Amino acid sequence: MWQKNKKSGFSLLELMAVVTITGFLISMAIPAAGKVLQTTRNNIIINDLKVFAGAFHQYAGETGLFPDDQGSGDSFPPGMENYLMETAWTRKTPIGGNYNWDKNASHAGTVYEAIISIVDSPENEIIVTMEQLGQIDSQIDDGDLSNGQFRLGRRNIPIYIVSN
Repeated sequence: MWQKNKKSGFSLLELMAVVTITGFLISMAIPAAGKVLQTTRNNIIINDLKVFAGAFHQYAGETGLFPDDQGSGDSFPPGMENYLMETAWTRKTPIGGNYNWDKNASHAGTVYEAIISIVDSPENEIIVTMEQLGQIDSQIDDGDLSNGQFRLGRRNIPIYIVSN
């Protein structure tokens, strides 16, 4: 008896449908993944700032003063060896740039007793939008970058006020 040879596999139409559906699902997942990544970066910054501020307050509580200004960039604040992990302080932040300790620093016409800023350098630039900084600020205080504990200082660098 003669049998018709049946083909196995998918037709071109079926493959096109699968590729179209997969592409659609991927196009929906990419923005969601980006949002999750941005939220994670924001949370790391917020946690770092709070942990670092707590360490500086502990140092000030034990010594009576905040540590001296470190200069600029990724150098470790003097005297903070027992309060901060140097690798956490000197690493690149999740938004680029490095953490910087400033004592008696002037920003946008105001002198602060102690702040943590995020500064960039030619080899480590800050890569963040104002929208993302606003999101960080809304989790720290009021979402307004012109006031509160987290704000923009001179040249629009992000600063976290440890002590007025």
